[in-house]
Amino acid sequence: MKKQENAIAKLERDLDYVEMMIDRLMRVGEYLERATRDGYSINDEYVLDNLSFQVGQAGEQLAQGKLSKDVIAKFPNIKWNELRDYRNFIAHSYNARKNSRLVIVFTKDVPEYIKRLSEVRSHLLAELENECAKTENSKSEKRISVMKQIREGKENTASSKRQNPTQAKSRGSDDAR
Repeated sequence: MKKQENAIAKLERDLDYVEMMIDRLMRVGEYLERATRDGYSINDEYVLDNLSFQVGQAGEQLAQGKLSKDVIAKFPNIKWNELRDYRNFIAHSYNARKNSRLVIVFTKDVPEYIKRLSEVRSHLLAELENECAKTENSKSEKRISVMKQIREGKENTASSKRQNPTQAKSRGSDDAR
């Protein structure tokens, strides 16, 4: 029983880290969309700094070894080292950053990471459900249910922003969090 509880705790931690990475990377798209809508160039220093910070925060989970090695090993199709290296480049290169490379990261790489990390999240949720079924862990089962509702809500919100950008703009500071 203790072993299964440890497995559940580990899955929950990994799920939290993956969720955080997805959230930060989703912000890149949202901020880029807002900057473009408001007439800012992606090469604007303010825009680059904000987008860089989000990618850096996503990569932080890898640079600090927070995400388990098991998850990293299970998903070799994700360029984990590359995401970690982006974080290191952004955090430590200061003025040596190359805008052209960052633009590629923000416009091409980030959407791919979101897609692949969403697959990881789904896999971890399924694993967590299986482990909870073995232990009848109602606390974790409740958490799974809440996370699914949150995820569905985020996906619906992101979808509505894409469909109606004026409504998203009118929310103003709500999007800036």
